[in-house]
Amino acid sequence: MAAVARVTALTLLLLIIAIPAHAAEMTMSLDNVTVNTCDTSWTEGSCELTVVDTSVEDFLPGFCSWLPLAEELALTGARLVIDVSALDGVDWIEVDVTEFSGHGHTRLFAYEEGSNVLVNFVMSFYDGSETFQTLMMDVAGWKLGTIAVSAQGARVSEVRLSGFSLVSTEYSSWTVMKSRW
Repeated sequence: MAAVARVTALTLLLLIIAIPAHAAEMTMSLDNVTVNTCDTSWTEGSCELTVVDTSVEDFLPGFCSWLPLAEELALTGARLVIDVSALDGVDWIEVDVTEFSGHGHTRLFAYEEGSNVLVNFVMSFYDGSETFQTLMMDVAGWKLGTIAVSAQGARVSEVRLSGFSLVSTEYSSWTVMKSRW
């Protein structure tokens, strides 16, 4: 009887390990953005997006130069700010960029809700030619207010937010608009 209990317990443990836990994911595809001026917002899913002047945290502060393209945004001295305060449970941020300016010229920032407290930031790399990369950031345990993507010369094609308990606090729905995979 004890052997059967051990085999059953071991089988259950192996099943738990073998079944992957999937996180909820929200994708902002940045497709067909109709806004083309600084400080004008648009909405994707439960998030409000705005392109604004770069700040002192960015590679070159004081600029707002960008261009919406068919499936991405070209930031040539601008900051894309995404208000994520309507979401709870964001654990991971991924931003697909193509860097064409220089090492560290594109930066991803995360800020705590209700303040300008910087939670974390990462910088791009550049290998001398256009460099596609995904900027990734772990923000588990923080209640985020905004995230920002700052670039001196890069194209931003997609922003993904994920978390095991990712939910909208505004009870609005969202769907995946585009996926690279």
